[in-house]
Amino acid sequence: MNRSDVIKKYRKRLIKSYIFIAFAIMLLEIIVYFLMKSQALKSLFFDNYFLAYLILPTSVNALSIVVMILIERSDRFKERQKNASTVYGLYFMALNVSCVHSYFWAVSCCLTLPMLVSCIYGDRRLMRSSVITAFFSLFVSAIVSNFEHGDVSFVALNSSVTFIMIVVAYMLGSVMIDYSEENIKEIENRIVKEHVFKERLKRDQMTGLLNQNTFYEDLEKEVEYAEQNDVVFALAIIDIDNFKHVNDTYGHEYGDIVLKKLSRIMTGCCDVDASIYRYGGEEFAIIFKNKTKMQAKATMDQVLRKFREAKYRFTNEMITLSCGICDYNGGSAKYMFRKSDAALYEAKQTGKNRIVVDRES
Repeated sequence: MNRSDVIKKYRKRLIKSYIFIAFAIMLLEIIVYFLMKSQALKSLFFDNYFLAYLILPTSVNALSIVVMILIERSDRFKERQKNASTVYGLYFMALNVSCVHSYFWAVSCCLTLPMLVSCIYGDRRLMRSSVITAFFSLFVSAIVSNFEHGDVSFVALNSSVTFIMIVVAYMLGSVMIDYSEENIKEIENRIVKEHVFKERLKRDQMTGLLNQNTFYEDLEKEVEYAEQNDVVFALAIIDIDNFKHVNDTYGHEYGDIVLKKLSRIMTGCCDVDASIYRYGGEEFAIIFKNKTKMQAKATMDQVLRKFREAKYRFTNEMITLSCGICDYNGGSAKYMFRKSDAALYEAKQTGKNRIVVDRES
């Protein structure tokens, strides 16, 4: 699951949490009504308790949640806009509660909650804009509270406490984002290192080509894919002719030069769909994806010619290769390897410096 999917998952969880919060607030208002009776609480704007404290606040909360759900499900909005909707939607809900219940001095502190929610996304711009929204919401809440109470000292104290809480929430949120970013970087570094390590395990250290273990694994996968999708691919097995003579006459150091030369030539002649392996010693293998054996032979003809024409500072002798090729037409990976190996053996037995293609149709 990538980061986008994870964030999407938690956006949905947030919206579900908002639904629960809205329901809990509505339920609490009903309980308060029966405990304190409708005469106990009066609104400046509405005399009817149910209208002032239940119907209107619940409608505002429901509308906020519906808008968030619509934005989340729409393809017209980008990920960042969907993230922002869960933050600003919660601001509407928090401001709604703060204004309706301004007589509870601690309620306005709920304006800090959307700021902490913005930390989930690790978005500094969203965090900063949420701070501005929090201060604006506090201003609106203070005006409503002043109308309700008419007590300037109460409103000033309440607003001051909430102001401090917003600043603290911003500081804590910034620390949380810093911490998340460092963790993400650390995880990414570990993934890169692990990937590099795995790649090194797959490759031959001297030539940089894929190694024998990787060859067997990839050949099995290609056979399975070809069976399931009815596609063709070809396999070439390559062996440097008289390589023992090179090592015995000039030394292994110069034998390594020949191996590297052939590796570079094959890499240069093959396209991106071909996978090249050092099978062992002076033996190599190439898997040609989406190619027939004759298409693979055309590529190997170039390799054979360029390798034969290669010059070395330690000898004037011509160094050549032999190659056997087959393509997939059913059977196991081992069967396919045996066919290519048999074609290579025929190339060796019939004079070397040549390519033999399996005759099976």
